[in-house]
Amino acid sequence: MPPHSSLWGGLKIPILSYLLTPYFALSFCKIFFVLILSFLCLSAYFVSKIKRVCVKTLVTGAAGFIGHGLIKSLLLKGDEVIGIDNLNDYYDPTLKQARLKDIHDFQTAQKLKNPLRFIRMDIADKDSMSALFSKEKFDVVINLAAQAGVRFSIENPQAYIDSK
Repeated sequence: MPPHSSLWGGLKIPILSYLLTPYFALSFCKIFFVLILSFLCLSAYFVSKIKRVCVKTLVTGAAGFIGHGLIKSLLLKGDEVIGIDNLNDYYDPTLKQARLKDIHDFQTAQKLKNPLRFIRMDIADKDSMSALFSKEKFDVVINLAAQAGVRFSIENPQAYIDSK
């Protein structure tokens, strides 16, 4: 029995029998996919035209390997970044200073409007941290500060507790 005869009380509607074929289902999926893809492309275009809001971000562990790379990415996006690090001597402090200089050189080369503000501070200093948070009103905090070294954690576990 043809699909249209039982659905519409014997009315012969040729388009209905076409709609129920596998060919139509495949065609409909292709059309639907193209429409969704077009919508996503248009959405991405309009979102790119919206003015991005500057985000005030605190990055702890700013002179570390990960913090250094993250700060460069945030600055490139136009965010206002404040980086803190205690620059301890577990690793060679000249390596940390070199990373901070690299960020400075990057800012100069890119001519960024919001340069990094670096503060030498230990996150275990509660009074300084409290004052910083009261003054700055951060939108985002990314805590990358940590005490490095497995052997040192056995010798001085309190240093690890204080660094987090």
